[in-house]
Amino acid sequence: MIDKIMFWDVQGLGTSKSRLQSLLKKFKPKVLIVAEHFREDSRMLRWQNMLRFDANFSNGAHEGKLWIFSEAKVHVSVLRAYNQQVMMLIFKKHLSLVVSAVYAKCLYFERRSLWSDLIGFSSLTLPWVVLGNFNIIREDSERRGGNLRLLSTMEDFYRFMDVGGLVEIPFSGNKFSWCNGHGGMARS
Repeated sequence: MIDKIMFWDVQGLGTSKSRLQSLLKKFKPKVLIVAEHFREDSRMLRWQNMLRFDANFSNGAHEGKLWIFSEAKVHVSVLRAYNQQVMMLIFKKHLSLVVSAVYAKCLYFERRSLWSDLIGFSSLTLPWVVLGNFNIIREDSERRGGNLRLLSTMEDFYRFMDVGGLVEIPFSGNKFSWCNGHGGMARS
């Protein structure tokens, strides 16, 4: 069995260090993917040591916002790094898993290259997991408040999932996990 992998869109590590440490203590992941950390890559080793991981990788050289930390027990080999994703092979003993960690661009026309890149990998023979922040939803029932999303952007996302043969894994816990912090009609 491949051990636990945790993805967390932190929106700035500075304000969330204690929350992250609490989540790590509770879930004990062997691989941690942090999106939107707002830190220079030169500080990644310090975070790796503080969070007690053995290795790290960043897609910062590609203007991305993903940091990946792993324990020595699980071997992580980066296959490809782009500005919106990092594709890696994770293996332990005789088991292998391809993971695409995603932090998608906010603008729909910038996300289209991500969909193309990911669909290109959908014919892999190994098990493949795509996880992360896609910055889009499949339908408006997945959110509450704020402006409606453009139907064409949701259709792009749905088409990507369909063509790529991806299946959404059911969640447990809170249905909504993020708030934009605005009030009134602008609250999402």
